[in-house]
Amino acid sequence: MDLSSDDSASATIRGLVSRVAGRADQAATLRAELRANIKEIAEQARSAGAREFYFAAEIAPLVPISATLSVFLPEWDLDRLDELGIVELESVLRAGTSAMATPALGERTVNVPEVAVVRRRYRRVVNREREGLDPVPIFQVDYWVAAAHPARLALMSFSSPMMTYEEDLVELFDAIVKTTRWPGDDDSRASAALS
Repeated sequence: MDLSSDDSASATIRGLVSRVAGRADQAATLRAELRANIKEIAEQARSAGAREFYFAAEIAPLVPISATLSVFLPEWDLDRLDELGIVELESVLRAGTSAMATPALGERTVNVPEVAVVRRRYRRVVNREREGLDPVPIFQVDYWVAAAHPARLALMSFSSPMMTYEEDLVELFDAIVKTTRWPGDDDSRASAALS
């Protein structure tokens, strides 16, 4: 989901809801509820500074999966980071994430060629009092990704309510992050585009 503008986010939501719920008249209420729920989640991600937002629908045909990915490009002093190599960047990431206010369940390095990645895991509860529904426990896995020469930094934050499959999904999230490539051309500092 492109979060760069209200129009691009709305267009993505409409397309996603049509694909999931179809266009039949009897699904009109379902489509409206889905649009409202997805819009709320997308607005939360956007207000937190996310640049892109992804929904997982199914892990294989007819095998549903409930997970999201938010991509953030934090503002750090990239000129200072540019002086560091990958090993030093990893140390900076470890120190920075360890000092965060929210305690993590665990931290580890994920080996990805040419980038430093530090993974932190959390559990939290999403309250749905407005809808009159019970709170939902979810787990969150944050991957702080940094590259050097030129310096680039991103946060890839996955979350899912599928607590029973937490370990399996963390393996899937690790695999997704391991496929990440970050071109090191001269325009990368401006675009900071992960692929």
